[in-house]
Amino acid sequence: MSKLLEGRLRLMLKGLIQWFDEQLLAKGTAATVRSIFAIMGFSIALAAIPGVPMIKAGVLALAVVLALIFALVLLRDRIALKQEAQTYRQLLARYCKFIAGHPKIPYRVASWEELAVVAENGDTDGEVVVELVTVRKAIYFLQFKFRAGWQQPPKYWKKAKVDLHLLQDNGDRVPDSEVTKTWDSDGRLDVIYHLHRPVPSGTKLRLQISWRWPGKSLPLMSRKTDSFFFNFTKALPVDYASYVVVLPKGFDAHYSPIGFDASDPRFSLIARTDKGRKEFVFEGVDVPLNKQVGMLLQLK
Repeated sequence: MSKLLEGRLRLMLKGLIQWFDEQLLAKGTAATVRSIFAIMGFSIALAAIPGVPMIKAGVLALAVVLALIFALVLLRDRIALKQEAQTYRQLLARYCKFIAGHPKIPYRVASWEELAVVAENGDTDGEVVVELVTVRKAIYFLQFKFRAGWQQPPKYWKKAKVDLHLLQDNGDRVPDSEVTKTWDSDGRLDVIYHLHRPVPSGTKLRLQISWRWPGKSLPLMSRKTDSFFFNFTKALPVDYASYVVVLPKGFDAHYSPIGFDASDPRFSLIARTDKGRKEFVFEGVDVPLNKQVGMLLQLK
């Protein structure tokens, strides 16, 4: 190899190392990815030089080693960022819960309509349409909690997908705002919708919450008794609530009330068939607070 070529290679390598240091100082994912491609490109360029097999082998080995190092760094940073984000979400949920409970109730629930469509493997597609009337002087966020009727292992939580949207009077969606989702250690899903701007007392809000929740109704589809109920806290009075559970085609279930007597005129629980699928419908007015009300189901 000529001294001229050797000198050019040294200059190229020196410039690359300097640029690489600058990318690492950026401490960003994009910078790391750019560095990987730069090293690989430089290695390919060197490997294309004829007559220098030792250089070819060396730079290609270097490229492989650096790529592996970058991949490990990227993975480590991703894990650290996910852990940090989860910590912040949990802290935010804690403070929002504290604010929501002090010193005055944030809103009144005018209606809560929930639908659960159950698949044969126990996965559940759910939807809630809720109408609220704000009570506090200014509301900055809306907080909701959901859980399965059984103690789910955390592996199910990671696969659950939840969406929450504010709706206009005509049913169209309001442009998306920030939504924070965290899981409590007991398997409860904590969802917080952060309003674009605070709304005053007396404001009517309509929201749509939907999810695809793996294994949520697994006990039911395993022919065990499963529960579908509301448990509104003392901070959320409810004027009207309904819960509809839709079974897969060809399935039927025994059912009975939770938390109320069948003769109570404030509540009803019926079974019906729609489009070949069995549905179980709970309805209630002036729903009691801090008490489970709903239905028990078990496949026949």
